[in-house]
Formats: sequence, C-alpha cells, structure tokens
Amino acid sequence: MANMQRKKNALHKKVIQYVIENISEDILLEDLEGISGKTRFDVLPYFQPFYGTTPIKWMWKVRLALAKESIDLAPE
Repeated sequence: MANMQRKKNALHKKVIQYVIENISEDILLEDLEGISGKTRFDVLPYFQPFYGTTPIKWMWKVRLALAKESIDLAPE
C-alpha cells in the first residue's frame, strides 16, 4: 500500500514539474501521457485528489495567476 502511494506521489510530481517547466507552451493530455508513461485515464485520477481539478484546468489556473501577478507588478 505504501509503495502504491509513493508511485502516485512520484507520478504527481513528474506531471507537475513538466507543467511548470512548460507553462508557456501548449500542453496536451497526450504530452502528460508521454512524460508519465500512463494513459490520460491513469493520469487524471492521480492528479484530481491533489488539486481537485484536471491537469489542464490546473495549468490554466496557474497561467491566470502568473498573468495577474505580472499585471500587478507592472509599473503604472
């Protein structure tokens, strides 16, 4: 059971790291399949408990937060 949890955490970290490193690129579920070695149907259940959303929706939330921060930091 503990081994399964470690695998879930490792998969989660791999997907998150990929999304963060490529946040300005177009990322598809197929890309996440490729880096994780799992199907999209495997990736989604691993991701959902951590963020309560899909990887693609989470990516868009991160992009919006970064854009908002950029606007807030811009000189007037």
